[in-house]
Amino acid sequence: MGGIRPSTMQLETLFIALMVPPLCAALFNAYGAVRSIRGLPRVPEDTGATAPVRLSIIVPACNEAADIQAATRAKLDTDHPDVELVIVEDRSTDSTPAIADALAASDPRVRVLHVRELPAGWLGKVHALQRGVAEASGDWLLFSDADVHIAKSLLRRILVDAEARELEFVSAVPHVTSNGFCVDVLMSSFLRMLVVGGRLWNVGDPASRAAAGGGVFNLVRRDAFLRTKGFEWLKLEVADDVCMAQMCKRAGLKSEVYVSEEISLAFYESVGGIMGGLEKNAFALFKFRAGLVAVVCVLCLWLELGPLLGLLLPGPARWVALAALLGTGAAQVAVARWTGRRFLPAAVPVIGATLLILFLVRASLLTLWRGGIFWRGTRYALEELRGGSRIEHL
Repeated sequence: MGGIRPSTMQLETLFIALMVPPLCAALFNAYGAVRSIRGLPRVPEDTGATAPVRLSIIVPACNEAADIQAATRAKLDTDHPDVELVIVEDRSTDSTPAIADALAASDPRVRVLHVRELPAGWLGKVHALQRGVAEASGDWLLFSDADVHIAKSLLRRILVDAEARELEFVSAVPHVTSNGFCVDVLMSSFLRMLVVGGRLWNVGDPASRAAAGGGVFNLVRRDAFLRTKGFEWLKLEVADDVCMAQMCKRAGLKSEVYVSEEISLAFYESVGGIMGGLEKNAFALFKFRAGLVAVVCVLCLWLELGPLLGLLLPGPARWVALAALLGTGAAQVAVARWTGRRFLPAAVPVIGATLLILFLVRASLLTLWRGGIFWRGTRYALEELRGGSRIEHL
């Protein structure tokens, strides 16, 4: 006797059920895009006011010769009247030390610390940030990477707003300059996942656990930062910028995240550059747990790539799949236009998202195979990194 064959209606029901999760994900993407666009603040317009506070800009720099001079001069161009800039040059093997020293010689607001050796049990960047805090004298501390450009009035306006609202930790979604269509495809998907997946619209809510931080722009009130566990607690955390935001939020610091095209960087110049860059921190976001990465990747491929394959299904499931594709696409385009990005690269979310998932798999496998990560000339052992991981699952 032959087995019982499912009816056409049963198959159609199964196909629809397979497409329901991607449709729900698309609806959440749309909801998150609308909430973010309506809820995240822009930096206030210039009123000419100045906050009577001292600002210390701390810039960790390792092999940043290509970018550090122009980006540092852009930071120094700020019209906030009381500012110092501390460059922590971290064991560079290029001309970064000489460029940093020349910047200090040309501007009395600049000081340079040269790190010659990395203490055991520390990541290079986190140690550099710790050294910068010890050297800085400001009421506010801005941690910003060596390739980040900041417009002239922005820091003054943010400090005025932060003081008026009694904020204690401020981060920002920057403008990432275009480096070609393929890079923009990836960056559009990355920004959509960051904004929606990170629930950035809830960062300002003290009752929410949502937190946002990045190496581009983490600004914290010094006396508030001293109430946190500090960089000593984060010394082996690869995703230190994200974890810093989580650490500050858990310590009760009043937080906010702005969206600003006046903070800009080139980020990566090629798809290969993005793939290589993710080798450092992609696996770290999942606490170096291979099983968790496997589950997340399968689920994300289902939610992101599944609707495209669903167009091949018969009956109503095809329309559910189409609705999921259109919903996610509309959400990604909305986030892209809101952050100053181009329409066409944002309109193909399935390509960017699928590539990012594959890059995560690659980064995880490489880290497991190598038994750790290699970054800026230093090897960090996997077991040590697992023991020092502080990130909370996003």
